[in-house]
Amino acid sequence: MALKGNIESFFLASIFQLLHNDMKTGSFRVFNGPNEIKIIIKEGTIVYATSSKRETRLGTLLLNKGVLSLEQLEKCLAIGRERKQALGKVLVEQGYVRLEQLQEFIHNQVEGILTNLFSWEKGKFVYEDAHLDLSRMVITQLDIINIIVEASRRIDELSVLKKQIPTSTLVFKLTDKARSKERIKLKTSEWKILSLVDGMRTVKQLVDENDGDEFKVYKGLHSLMFSGLVEEVEKLLPEGKKREEEDYYSDIITGYHKVLQAISKNLEPELGRETFTIFDESKREADYRQKGLFDNFHPDNTTSVNIYLVREQMKAFKDKEEGHFVLVESFNRLVFNVLERGAEILGTSACGDVLRDIEKILPHLDKYRTGLEGKPGIVDEIKIILAGIGQHFSDKGKGKQQTARLFSMFSRK
Repeated sequence: MALKGNIESFFLASIFQLLHNDMKTGSFRVFNGPNEIKIIIKEGTIVYATSSKRETRLGTLLLNKGVLSLEQLEKCLAIGRERKQALGKVLVEQGYVRLEQLQEFIHNQVEGILTNLFSWEKGKFVYEDAHLDLSRMVITQLDIINIIVEASRRIDELSVLKKQIPTSTLVFKLTDKARSKERIKLKTSEWKILSLVDGMRTVKQLVDENDGDEFKVYKGLHSLMFSGLVEEVEKLLPEGKKREEEDYYSDIITGYHKVLQAISKNLEPELGRETFTIFDESKREADYRQKGLFDNFHPDNTTSVNIYLVREQMKAFKDKEEGHFVLVESFNRLVFNVLERGAEILGTSACGDVLRDIEKILPHLDKYRTGLEGKPGIVDEIKIILAGIGQHFSDKGKGKQQTARLFSMFSRK
């Protein structure tokens, strides 16, 4: 039996389940650009997997865990090439690891490779039946159904974690709390991540140094952030860019980020997770001539994260004045949509706290250079939005007197 196709067109879980149910024996390969994963299946059970990524290879894993020295690894690789044996088999024969210990390493290695595979959004696959001689290998046994369930769980959890750490170019540093002599209780995996956080390594580099286990690093960083032990370094941009080019849109993004934070802070205690729904719906409707502009933007992100995310989307605009107009117009629509939805659910009276918080931060937004010549700056833009929201609900007859009172202070002078 031979099977091939694109993983965009087929569900990997369904293919693996088919191979499991039919008790197939053969090799399953998946390609995504330069990346390749090869999975060996025996009678419907996954027994081995390899990846072209260096950090997921068995030798690299054992080096990183301190089980082998580089000299020992090179010696075993040479013996393996000479005898045509897999590395694991040589390691056991040479006495560097016990068989039970190696099987545990291989099990974790294969599980990590497969979990990573399920996060691929595109690629090509090929499955072929084959008669396999596994006598020269140390293999494991993984139940395909359990792998599918675990991979699905991890992917769902990782998508939530990436809302807090939305790009692998982020850099974290230790906080004063982490440097203090205060006793800290952490899991072994969290200690390792904490030891690697130095204010220079990116999240991607942390993943590479943790056996390529993206899930473990994101989960560990999230826990360390929550514990107040690490914080983001306020520098996300690729080096070598001129400062004036980096900052062109930053002031606009920063100003609106502060406004949207004030809105989120007031909506979340009342609406809980419904707040996320409001923002997601509002973002989809707010994109103005730039689809996906706010895909990963969220008030809960740090300012520098949102600056990075939005500015990456703004690279599509070669003309800065045009980009300025599109960005401000898109943010205006986003703020208006969020306020409108929030007020419709809670009522305009309950939104009074939101408006008062925005009023408090308006004087601090004057410092941002957001206005083109002859155009209103960010403070004026926000005042116009708020006045528009007030008029919108006045026209609907919802708390006309209350709305007028709340928004009168934002009338343009």
